[in-house]
Amino acid sequence: GSDWLSVKDFGAKGDGQTDDSDAIQQAIKTATGSGQTLYFPSGVYCYREVNVVAGRSTISLKSGGNVTFFNTSNNGRTETFVLSGERVAKSMMLRENLVKGTTTLNNPFPNAQVGDLIQLRSNRLLDTDSRGKWVIGQVFRIQLIKDGKLYFGNSVVEDFSYSAPITITATSTGTSSVQFSGLDTNDGTYVITGLTGANAGVSRGIFTWDNSTKTATFDTVWDQVWPKPVAKGDTFEFQRSIEAVHIKPAKVEVHGPFKFMADLSVNNPERLNLRTGLHINYAIDSAVVDIDT
Repeated sequence: GSDWLSVKDFGAKGDGQTDDSDAIQQAIKTATGSGQTLYFPSGVYCYREVNVVAGRSTISLKSGGNVTFFNTSNNGRTETFVLSGERVAKSMMLRENLVKGTTTLNNPFPNAQVGDLIQLRSNRLLDTDSRGKWVIGQVFRIQLIKDGKLYFGNSVVEDFSYSAPITITATSTGTSSVQFSGLDTNDGTYVITGLTGANAGVSRGIFTWDNSTKTATFDTVWDQVWPKPVAKGDTFEFQRSIEAVHIKPAKVEVHGPFKFMADLSVNNPERLNLRTGLHINYAIDSAVVDIDT
């Protein structure tokens, strides 16, 4: 059969008026599933949302001339044109330490394959800003699976630490600076969660930790303090945790000229604070050529 499919075979008009969302969505999914390139003849293709997830597949789009994608959603921010690999739904909590420089991991994902991605995320706090907490994370590509281990093509660049949960107790009051008993470490900048008291169930990141005075501070600049005052005797859970996520990546090839009516973003799965446009997530070995944003 042909190596090409046309989006117009699926009912897309490209006339600048018709909502082509469903036609584009179905055309990309069909072409990707059959290993074909999807061809877009010249035109203006209106869309509300296109979201194609295709793990371990190649998504290939080709322009036949001057092609514009025009978003017609009302808010102009959360409806997007997304081409993405697949994040496997269930993440795993690891119970091992990964030191800087290591390239292996005990395999927590029985269905993982060579070429897949593993995303690790620690709850160790790096910083905070208006969007919340920033923690340590890294993505690895599996090069080999052998004897129950995953071997990566890149090495761990920061220590990822695990510890069993412990209960710490507030010995002072406050929202931005609190003293605790039960924690003895020089590595205390982790996310903690209230167990008892007014902040039960609430999590905040320790911004700085002074082990000599047992004092934790919480970021006041970006309002990451406790929502209610911590009282003496309130208890909190402290744990160093490592979350592992299995990703079946996509290969995305977009060969223009294509014009998107907003910014291009790469690897931003949450799509936070971004205008409508082309978003490529969980992708490897990809090519984006002649894109006008």
